[in-house]
Amino acid sequence: IMVHGEPLAKVLSYAVMISNGTGRSSTDENSDKDVTARVWVRPGGTSENDWIKGLHFGLAGTYGRQDKSAGVLPYAYSDLMTGTTFAVAGPNAPSAEFDQSRVRFAAEFAWLWGPVGLKAEYMRTRDKYTVTGPDRRQSHTNHTAGYVNATVFVTGEAKTWERVRPEKPLFGEKGGIGALEIAARW
Repeated sequence: IMVHGEPLAKVLSYAVMISNGTGRSSTDENSDKDVTARVWVRPGGTSENDWIKGLHFGLAGTYGRQDKSAGVLPYAYSDLMTGTTFAVAGPNAPSAEFDQSRVRFAAEFAWLWGPVGLKAEYMRTRDKYTVTGPDRRQSHTNHTAGYVNATVFVTGEAKTWERVRPEKPLFGEKGGIGALEIAARW
């Protein structure tokens, strides 16, 4: 179930969702649910000033429970904004039951100006779990990730929040490849 809206057109958007907590395209096999919330702000969204029109800030978070039995590997989770999947396997992973809470947080920044786009994202996940075996105890893991991405349309198209619309075919006037964009990521 999802509720979303854009109370200030091109400036403020939100989304709140309750999901099955088992991942994308997965069967709901338990009663545990995840609550997800996201908000983004584009302070210059309605401005004619190209310098601030492309500014974007966003925050997202989830809370839920993960019921994964002992020995389940890899332990994987997906980034909130891009859907990138991370897998983690450590020395205690085969003897851990992920049966406690999971909290995820993400912050993002983006700036589009002419043919240039910059984007950065920070993510943090905190999972509580039970270590099984003779020394049964509760513990937690923290995962932190982030990236910076820079792109430029070498064919001159302006970066927008919508799909790119090539201004002209890249090779000749009678069709062919559209816009060409190069990117670097760290």
